[in-house]
Amino acid sequence: MKWIAMAVAGAVVGMVAAITFVNVASPLKSPRVERTQPADDRTASRTDPREKFRADLSGRARVIDGDTIELGTARVRLHGVDAPESDQSCVAQGARWPCGRRATRALAGRLGGRTVVCEERDRDRYGRIVAVCRQGGRDVNAWLVAEGWALAYRRYSREYVDEESTARAARKGVWRGEFVAPWDWRRGERLQGTARQTRPAEQASSKRCNIKGNISHNSGRRIYHMPGDRDYARTRISPSRGERWFCTEAEARAAGWRRAGLQGAARPTRPAEQATSKRCNIKGNISHNSGRRIYHMPGDRDYARTRISPSRGERWFCTEAEARAAGWRRAGR
Repeated sequence: MKWIAMAVAGAVVGMVAAITFVNVASPLKSPRVERTQPADDRTASRTDPREKFRADLSGRARVIDGDTIELGTARVRLHGVDAPESDQSCVAQGARWPCGRRATRALAGRLGGRTVVCEERDRDRYGRIVAVCRQGGRDVNAWLVAEGWALAYRRYSREYVDEESTARAARKGVWRGEFVAPWDWRRGERLQGTARQTRPAEQASSKRCNIKGNISHNSGRRIYHMPGDRDYARTRISPSRGERWFCTEAEARAAGWRRAGLQGAARPTRPAEQATSKRCNIKGNISHNSGRRIYHMPGDRDYARTRISPSRGERWFCTEAEARAAGWRRAGR
């Protein structure tokens, strides 16, 4: 009987243990319900928002002006270049022409509705993307400058200075005549008059003013080239940059220029001596506040107190026509 009682007790204990195990283990076997995001939401949460922004920097561009495009909803300012403003005009062969609109059309023609890929470099103060854009692997920014439809924007980058030199030497785009640099034009500077300007070759022939006053792109130094000097033939004069022609070496030195290839320079003639001996007594002054180029005639209100500083690009003129041809306007007008 003792053994039978022990067997029954063991069976009862076993049944209780089995029932307890089933009750505890059964939840583990039932399906677990989890709160999960849809697949699209998970993907969005892991995606860097800048990836979408970068993807928007490629596609077909809509041209806004000579150096601004739109890609989708993003407005892109081309890095390192500055094109004439849309309503800006230039002068060539004595006549004004809409260089701003021409630059815009040139860019539109170059892009031609084909895909453009832009690499962001910065943001400007207006919130626009500043970028280098390429089409078919070619730098569109560089193309604009090389064709003379934009200038190298040295204030922010020197990346396209070589392309500008190429365009200037070939007299492409705006370089075929006179113009105001876009950054000066936005400050209010304008070309004065539309009368036909004497070409450098005609000026040299008629007045023998054949000394070329050049400003170095690399150092900014003012140097002049005499006929027969090594770089004379390939040097181009751009009055819009402050370059000019001189009639004599004394005139060039008096204006603060030195001869190319020489380390020193002869004692400059004082402005009063220059004005008295050559009657070049019109003062070309650059405003400290606005940067505008204005000239003062003898007798003008501020003539006596105006001082000329050739190191700042200021200069003397012999005639009003010469001053206007160089892009300066008369004070007070």
